[in-house]
Amino acid sequence: MGVGKAFYDHSGNYLKVYKNYTTQIKIVQDRLRILKQRNQPFRNYLETLESEGKRLEVILQMPVQRLCAMNLLFQNVLSHFPVGSAEYNECSPAAKQMAIVSNLEKTCRLLHWYELLTESYSA
Repeated sequence: MGVGKAFYDHSGNYLKVYKNYTTQIKIVQDRLRILKQRNQPFRNYLETLESEGKRLEVILQMPVQRLCAMNLLFQNVLSHFPVGSAEYNECSPAAKQMAIVSNLEKTCRLLHWYELLTESYSA
């Protein structure tokens, strides 16, 4: 069993988690913003994290960034195999699956920016 097939065979639950994460990240970011405004102990904790070089906003984005990196990895792997070869056919389903999930993340991000823009114009 090759890497592409192994990834594809075992990625069902893994990618469901990412799908849920990418569709919920905007809600989490909004709640984080509200907590920072309203909760002094939480704000103090975040300042402690930042003094250690850690920002919660950055940490929350890491799984989303990983999706894009995995998508690029599979596209790169596919580019090294002739179309129709056994290796290409083995990796292709995993690459398609990663592209779908990665595009979902990009769509969610665009919708978030659109909402921010429309909020700022209506305010």
